[in-house]
Amino acid sequence: IRYGATIVGALWCRWSAGVPLIHQDVASLLGLAATAAAPAVHEVGERLKAPHACASVVPDLVGASAAMEGVRHAVMKAAASPFPVLIEGESGSGKELVAHAIHEASIRRGRRFCALNCAAIADELVEAELFGHTRGAFTGAVAERLGLFEESQGGTLFLDEVAELSARVQAKLLRTLQEGEVRRVGESAIRKVDARIVAATNRPLGNEVSAGRFRNDLRYRLDVLRITIPPLRERLEDIPLLVTHVWSVLSKRTGSRAVLSPSALSMLGSYDWP
Repeated sequence: IRYGATIVGALWCRWSAGVPLIHQDVASLLGLAATAAAPAVHEVGERLKAPHACASVVPDLVGASAAMEGVRHAVMKAAASPFPVLIEGESGSGKELVAHAIHEASIRRGRRFCALNCAAIADELVEAELFGHTRGAFTGAVAERLGLFEESQGGTLFLDEVAELSARVQAKLLRTLQEGEVRRVGESAIRKVDARIVAATNRPLGNEVSAGRFRNDLRYRLDVLRITIPPLRERLEDIPLLVTHVWSVLSKRTGSRAVLSPSALSMLGSYDWP
């Protein structure tokens, strides 16, 4: 029984009918049964794991709250799957950290992790960034360039703030996800690509679809597995661990021996974290 790229169990069959075996039929039936059983078997295995198992595998997602434990479990489930992942959460909640964690825990970790902030690049350049371009395809295209889909071949492509993409780019992205191929800007040749898509948004895509700003068919392509990151104000119990982690990193970087006072921790704990 295979879940994504991981073997999570096995089926055993005892043939008791008084008729000859047709091996091809048996193999097909067992294959169908294994596929149908895979999600449930994987879920049981996840529940039986020790509570701290995910924390050790995903060390960058700091926090001991039930909310963060849920995020780590969701990361491990997503990492074992080949399907696109949509990460929802407010700005600054750690969406790119989660995307990196999914990549590092997946079988694609040996290949590149590429990221594009869809809100930080001019609309006319997004196509060239994603799909690449040929020399002379537009003003300033002085050389041929690979797009991020080709650069992340066999790896993971992270699309941050995917709701900011224009309708034109959404249409091209949809076709790429459907067909598994790209056409560079200024070129007619088709190139096959294999990049696992992880997208993130600080605005729920369902609302964007309702408002007419995002394609519903593209939303369904991206929103296969969903991870929602809770804001810090909903998990204040994580603040001591987060503060200790950040302070340790900064102290090593600066060579400082300063320590945080209890009053400083108290003030951070009473802040509303908007």
